[in-house]
Amino acid sequence: MDQSKVLYFQETYGKMRDDELAYLIATGSDGLVEEARMALTTVLQTRDLRSIETEVAATVNDLNSQAAFKSQQIQKHNQLQASVRKAFHFFCAFFLISGIALLIFGDYELGSICVAGGLIGSALFELRRLAVRFIVAIFKMN
Repeated sequence: MDQSKVLYFQETYGKMRDDELAYLIATGSDGLVEEARMALTTVLQTRDLRSIETEVAATVNDLNSQAAFKSQQIQKHNQLQASVRKAFHFFCAFFLISGIALLIFGDYELGSICVAGGLIGSALFELRRLAVRFIVAIFKMN
């Protein structure tokens, strides 16, 4: 164990306010190196632990509420994406059905354009969605 690192961390943590120490404890004290954990323990022994416990509890509650809010935002975004995808599929299906009806009633030029437009639009939309998922899966770090 390097004593100069311990002294550096003690000096750094000694300058921190209680709320900053509470955030450090709540978010990542398990991931600290050995010297930092030792310095944090030393600094906490000189502080009022009641106020730091209160700050840690408040920090944890705040972080939990932020996570819940972000989860709600992601859920709303996913619902919006699903409804947009559904509407676009209905639009493409309308073109496809209109084109088939026009083909049945004899307008081969406009009917074939509508059928092709419906099929191509739906295929391009799905290919774009799959390509985005593929790219995200490639770069996902999990």
